[in-house]
Amino acid sequence: MSEENRYEQTKKELDNYKRMVHLMQDVMIELDAEGRYCYVSPSYERTYGQGYVRCFGDFFCYSNGEMPRYFKWRTAKTRELMAILNHFKGQPVHRDQLLDWLWP
Repeated sequence: MSEENRYEQTKKELDNYKRMVHLMQDVMIELDAEGRYCYVSPSYERTYGQGYVRCFGDFFCYSNGEMPRYFKWRTAKTRELMAILNHFKGQPVHRDQLLDWLWP
């Protein structure tokens, strides 16, 4: 088998695998060697009714079958603020309470 045929065969197998994972009902999460999320199957959102946000360790968001997006924050306080706001999921949080949590 030529190199080009082997490449095409591997690409076809990978596309079939991705299609199968995308359509399956079970939740599948793929991690890299460092424990970072590489893939979260769309069934996560179908199963739990919402996307996924991880606030501890590497901060990332996943929604609508997209690849997880990792965020780098300019400061640790900005990252902490986002984690707090995510915890309350759109509910109002008083400014004074935020200040107390971020700068005790």
